Amino acid sequence: MLSGYLMTLVLNERYEFTSSGLKRFLINRALRIYPPYWALLIVYIPLSILVYGNEIYPFGPYVWLKNFVIFGSSYHPVHYLQEVFISPIWSLNVELVFYLAMAFVLSRSRSITIIWFLHSLAYTTYSVVGGVEYAMRYYTLIAASLPFSTGALIYFTRKSLKRVPPILLVPVSILFIVNTFFAGALGIEKETLSFYLSVIITAGMIVALINVDVAKVPKRIKEVEGLFGDLSYPVFICHWPIAGFVLYLLPPQSSGGRLLALVITIVASVGVAAILNIFVEKRVERLRKRVRG
Repeated sequence: MLSGYLMTLVLNERYEFTSSGLKRFLINRALRIYPPYWALLIVYIPLSILVYGNEIYPFGPYVWLKNFVIFGSSYHPVHYLQEVFISPIWSLNVELVFYLAMAFVLSRSRSITIIWFLHSLAYTTYSVVGGVEYAMRYYTLIAASLPFSTGALIYFTRKSLKRVPPILLVPVSILFIVNTFFAGALGIEKETLSFYLSVIITAGMIVALINVDVAKVPKRIKEVEGLFGDLSYPVFICHWPIAGFVLYLLPPQSSGGRLLALVITIVASVGVAAILNIFVEKRVERLRKRVRG
C-alpha cells in the first residue's frame, strides 16, 4: 500500500508521465531493486549449495532466468518454493509489475485510480465471498491490486484527508500491533478478518503519516527513521534465507531454542542488511540521484 502511495506521488510530482520522466522512473526503480538483490543472490547460491547440497538447484535455464530478472517469479501453490531461490522474490515480482502498470496506466489520473480501486475491491469481495483460498488472496498479482490501488487513491484524495489529525497514528499503530500479534488470542480469524483489517489499519497509518508536519519532527527521530529506511529493503530480501540457514544448522528443540534462533536471525539479518546498504546501496545511490535529476 505504501508503494502504491509513494509511486503515484513521484510519478505525478517528479516524473510527470513524460517519456523521459517514465524512463528515469523505471531506471531508478531498477537501480533500487536489482543491485542489492543480485549481490545477495551471488553470495546466497554458493552458500546454500554448501549448506543444503547441490540437489536444491535441479532447474533448467528458465527457472534460473526468472530468479535473475525477478519477473515471472509469482506464487504457484505447488512449484513456488521449488523454483524460487530467495523466497521474498514473489513480492518483488508484484512490485515490478505494478510499477509498470502505474507508470503507463493506473496512476495517471484520479478517475483511473478510482476505477482501479473499485475493481480491486469488487474482486476482493468476490474472492472472500467465494471462498478463494488464502494463498491466492495473498500472493497473487490480482490480490495485491487492492492495497496498491488504496495507496494510489490516498494520494489523489490527500487534500480532503488533511483534516485527519496526525495523532491518529498512535491508536492506529496500537491497533496494528494488536491485530498482528494478538489476533489469534482475541479470537479474530487470521486469514480473512485479521488480514483485511490490516489493510484498513495500514490505510489509516498512511493517512496519519502524510499529515505529520515534518518540520516539527525532532532531528533524532528523523535520523532513526532514515536508518530504518536504509535497512528496510535489504532486511526484507535477506531475512528469509538467513532464517532458513539458522533453522537448518541450529534446529530448535525447545521454546528457548526457538527464541535463540529468532535472536540470531534478527541480528544476522540486520548485519547483512547493513553490509548491503554500505557496500551496494550507498554506491548505487549516487547514480540514482543523477537519474532522478
